Amino acid sequence: MPAPGTLAHWLTKRYCYYSVNSRGRMYRYEIHHPPWPLQPVTAEIVHNSMAEAHGLTLPETAPIQHYAHRMEARIWALQHVGAGPQHRECAARREALLS
Repeated sequence: MPAPGTLAHWLTKRYCYYSVNSRGRMYRYEIHHPPWPLQPVTAEIVHNSMAEAHGLTLPETAPIQHYAHRMEARIWALQHVGAGPQHRECAARREALLS
């Protein structure tokens, strides 16, 4: 498991997933899971077209790679993201589940 304060910890400690539909409406899914059991991994990426498809240029550095064999998670129902305190509710519910 990634140590607190590391980049791997920050990248994998996510409890909300966001998505945008074809009409541009944003949605949030709340997620609960234990810490990711990351394992060592190496991979050779020959061509990564994901960034360039969005007009981004990747740096000439080695990519960060993480792998977890299996993760069970609870995912709540889709919610439309609008103005208001909904974003704070996600964090509050997550903390209540973890205590």
